[in-house]
Amino acid sequence: KRRQSAPCVVIGYTPAETSSGALDPADFSALIIASSVDGLLRYVGRVGSGFNGETRERVNRLLREAGTVAKPVTTTTGSASERTAIWLEPKVYCYVSFMERTREGHLRAPVFEGLHGD
Repeated sequence: KRRQSAPCVVIGYTPAETSSGALDPADFSALIIASSVDGLLRYVGRVGSGFNGETRERVNRLLREAGTVAKPVTTTTGSASERTAIWLEPKVYCYVSFMERTREGHLRAPVFEGLHGD
């Protein structure tokens, strides 16, 4: 099946775990992403693959600069990892490839492809 691509905005991230199992807010496990639908931000999923070391460092730097906010969307999955999420001002834009959209509009098998403007 051919993969599709979509522009997304990063609205938060789930912190990575250290070797001791503690959460490390200076690094991400997955980015929480949204897309604009009818002028509103809609949660479309999390993306944790597709990053190399250089891109990961750059994204972490942009996440620190974005500024934290209250959860910027009303509908997410409510998963345990999202309860520990750090929510951000929607300033970091990226491209994500995916297999298809679910009935809810979430991206199936998303892969980070790059930052907008690269």
